[in-house]
This record gives sequence, C-alpha cells and structure tokens, in this order.
Amino acid sequence: MLRWLVIVGVAAGCVSLPSRSVARQAGVSEASSTATGRMVFRAGLAPETGTEARQGPTGTLELVFRDEERFEYVLILRDASQALYHSAIVVRKGASESLAVLAAGVELRGAYVQLRGTGTFPVESQGETVLEELRRAPGAFEVFVKTSGGASPNLRGSIR
Repeated sequence: MLRWLVIVGVAAGCVSLPSRSVARQAGVSEASSTATGRMVFRAGLAPETGTEARQGPTGTLELVFRDEERFEYVLILRDASQALYHSAIVVRKGASESLAVLAAGVELRGAYVQLRGTGTFPVESQGETVLEELRRAPGAFEVFVKTSGGASPNLRGSIR
C-alpha cells in the first residue's frame, strides 16, 4: 500500500511541474511569443568567410525580451580551435553602430563557451522601440562576434 502511495505521489508531482514553451522545446528558429508575454529571438552564428560550419566555429544566440527595452541573452560558441573571442554585439545589417553590446573587452576561449547576461536596447527617437522593429523585421538585425585575429574567422548571424 505504501509503495502505491509513493508511485501515485511521484506521478502527481510530475504532472504539476512547469514545462517550457512548445516553441523552445521544438527548437523553433523564429521569433516566438510565450504565454507569459516574453518575446524570443534566435540567431545561428557561422564564420564570415566561406568556411563550412562543420569545419569552423559555430554559435547560437537567444534573446528573450520581458518588456520593451530589457532582454536576457544566452550566447553559445563552439570552436574546436579554441580561438580567442573578445566582443559580441547586435547591429542593424549594414550599420556599424552597435545597438547592444553583449561582450566587450573580454577573453572568451574554449571548445564550448556559454555567456549569459542581461542588457537593454536604446529607446529609438523615431517613436518605434527596437523590440517593435525586431517583431516587424527580425532579419534586419544581426549578431557579430569578433575574434582577436589568427586563423579563426569572426562569426556573424541574422536574427530570426
């Protein structure tokens, strides 16, 4: 009888566990909105040069907005050559001015590097926030991760 109660108790506890959103479990590579009002954007990073992704470094970025300006991010870099990365920024395509600095003046090196943090986007003077612009045209933004030179190329990827 005690064994039956333990099994039923464990099963009931599993049912009440909070689950991740379906979009995150399925690995959707587009912007998605969750039930809590968060907006999630992702970017796949690949070398700027023509190096195949299987041979060169790769990475991913996930931006999670909880309101119009503030976001959380997870940046993951995979690089067998363990190049030295020193900055990561979000820019509009074709622009040189950074909208958000994810890492600057740091030394990130390793076969697998994970960087987490929070940040804010500037409030735009044209009346539209960066989040509104991201919702409308996520492909107009990209992530740029710069190396300290050497054999490894810089990484770049469009936000989706």
